[in-house]
Formats: sequence, C-alpha cells, structure tokens
Amino acid sequence: MDRTKFLFDLSDYVSFAYDGKKLIGVARAITDGVEEAYIQNVAVDPDYQGLGIGWEVVKNLGEDIQKDGLNPFLHTHPGAVGFYNHKGFLRNKTALDYRNDEELSHPMPEEMEKGFYLPKGYRFIDELRQ
Repeated sequence: MDRTKFLFDLSDYVSFAYDGKKLIGVARAITDGVEEAYIQNVAVDPDYQGLGIGWEVVKNLGEDIQKDGLNPFLHTHPGAVGFYNHKGFLRNKTALDYRNDEELSHPMPEEMEKGFYLPKGYRFIDELRQ
C-alpha cells in the first residue's frame, strides 16, 4: 500500500471516485509535460465494478490532461481494448515494452497467456490484408 500511495503522490494527474468516504475508483497519469500523458493504474473496487465508475475516473483524468494541451494514452488489459475503442481511444499498433535482461529470461508466461504480450511477428487482422 505504501508503494501505491507513493506512485499516486508522484503522478502528474490523479482521479478518484468515492462512495461517501470510501475510495472506490482510481486512475493516475504521468506526463512528459509537453505532448503525452500516460494513464495507468485504473482500478475499481470489485463491489462497484460494472457501474461506469472506471470510465468516469478515466474520462475525468483525460479531460484534465487535454485541458493542459496533452494527449492521453493508456495501456490496458486485452479484454478492455474494445471498451476503450468504443469510448474513443484508438488502438496503437506500435506500442512496445522493453524488458530488462532478467525479465527476458523469465518472460512472465501468465501475462503472455492472458494476451498482454503478442508473439514476435504477430500481425493484427487488418495488417494481413496489406
């Protein structure tokens, strides 16, 4: 919990949702201060999921980011890509993670199975027609 609080304290933008005094939704963003702001750590209390709270914290964060003339972008769980597409986010075909040597020797198979990382050479269906 201390690490999470530290990350939110360091963030350039934060958005919170409360039910009374209970924190039920969060999102944060870091930025280069010139062009881009990266939205991350979007989370909603499981008892409140499916009520639109996650979208509200992301939307509020995005509005604050855009008021400052920056472009919001986010990485998300593969299952949420369609949701964010429907809300106006566009899929970025060039986003890549660079993993350090120690992590490369342990490729996080659970995350790969869940679809976080695509195999080398993978092409999206719309790229196959080119």
